[in-house]
Amino acid sequence: MLSFVLLLAPGIYLLFAFEDTSILANARFAGLGLSGVIPILMYAIIQTGLSEEILFRGFINKRLCNKFGFEIGNSVQALLFGLLHGVLLLTLNVGLLFVVLVSAFSLVAGWMMGYINEKLSNGSIIPSWIIHSLKNIVSSALILTGVVAI
Repeated sequence: MLSFVLLLAPGIYLLFAFEDTSILANARFAGLGLSGVIPILMYAIIQTGLSEEILFRGFINKRLCNKFGFEIGNSVQALLFGLLHGVLLLTLNVGLLFVVLVSAFSLVAGWMMGYINEKLSNGSIIPSWIIHSLKNIVSSALILTGVVAI
């Protein structure tokens, strides 16, 4: 729970700091009202939460930790997770500072989720899947309800 709160606050700040939220992946939920709830859940829980956790914490992190140890393996998967989010933003022309901030936030989030999985949850990706999904649900709900304007 503490990890979710620690990741949610800066994530929401970055969402509000984004100058043009209409180019975000979850901008498609803006103004849908109740009809957007099921698509948000599918997007947050399966499309992004589950798929990214299987790839980064379930596959990449496990292989790297087995080969190089936890410190290096978890750090490298977190770096890759951060870079992926940064590279995706680079294509949107949002400014280098914002790309760096999102990449750094994603790197820290990836490292924390890898730590939780490997050190506190016996290697299970379920905790990071829940954290990742909840963070995406909250950010999408803020857009859906108009709290974050598109």
